[in-house]
Amino acid sequence: MDGMVAQELAGCVGDLNVEAAKIADIQDEDLRLSYENVSREFAVLAAGAGADAESIDIIHQQLLQLSLYSILSFITFSNTPEYEEYFLQTLFGMPPSSLDQTLLSLGRPNGGVEEVSTQCEILAALILPPEELNEAELRLALNQTFSGILNMYKCGDIDTFTIAQEMNFEQSMAGSEFMISLLD
Repeated sequence: MDGMVAQELAGCVGDLNVEAAKIADIQDEDLRLSYENVSREFAVLAAGAGADAESIDIIHQQLLQLSLYSILSFITFSNTPEYEEYFLQTLFGMPPSSLDQTLLSLGRPNGGVEEVSTQCEILAALILPPEELNEAELRLALNQTFSGILNMYKCGDIDTFTIAQEMNFEQSMAGSEFMISLLD
């Protein structure tokens, strides 16, 4: 990511993580345990082969402090085979590619599908406070993937892709449900 873009994104995000819901804010115990287990799996991956339990626990505790949106992003990328490399880069703190770069690499016309200001608006809209958690949507999100939306784009179904992106911008979880319904 370009340094100026990264700086602009960091400036608009600010302290959103402090206000954001975290795994501990999920009220349903079974659902919270599902998210804790998934984050532990991520900690094992991040720690690497042969890591001791203490190292895994340290990483796991750090993951539990991330916003639920960050964990949901990790889940979606880890569930998307096309994004395995992105997921691992993100998990290990390396600069990831973006969905925009991936779409452009498929040979579509140049120019982004979004601007930094759009990403800032999306990030602010996606950071949910604990009181706005919807457990039914969180259950669906455990199986979320980007494969369907990437396939829409690869196959040239740009109208549906655009609608899904607009829906996602307007309301992240409603957009996610819409995208999931397109895959059924």
